Amino acid sequence: MHMKFVGKYINSTLILVCLIIASCSSSKNVTFDRSGAVEFVEQDEAQTITLKTSAFGSDLAEASFYAERNAIENLLYKGIPGSNQRQAIIPDEMDAKSKHSNLLNDLVKNKFGEYLMSSDVLYKNKAKDGVFVEKQVKFDIGALRKYLEKYEVIRSFGY
Repeated sequence: MHMKFVGKYINSTLILVCLIIASCSSSKNVTFDRSGAVEFVEQDEAQTITLKTSAFGSDLAEASFYAERNAIENLLYKGIPGSNQRQAIIPDEMDAKSKHSNLLNDLVKNKFGEYLMSSDVLYKNKAKDGVFVEKQVKFDIGALRKYLEKYEVIRSFGY
């Protein structure tokens, strides 16, 4: 009888330890954090800009999305050194977000793909916690500006 109790106790303890280990080793969510890791590559008169950008995500798809989002957010709110877009497209990020919160959140989380002309992986590295990716992306800033002007996030030139 004593051995049965000890056997049940050991089994219960082993199950509990396995559950604790499994919960601790589950994959961690990686959240988006805008960084300045965006470099100017080229720009043409047709209102396009090509950038190199990087990000880390829990998998390749998430890292790729975060890298593209990092590029669009830097283009919108910070500007790109060395390019014709040295100034941010949206000069006052806080003011614009307070007035156009839903539109801008939708743009940087979902809609920016409409202005993304190409997106190529230059480098990827899988790590224990996720994937690091470096991409080259090309945006149609002419169309992006028209969209922002249409919804009065920015003013058109000459007005």
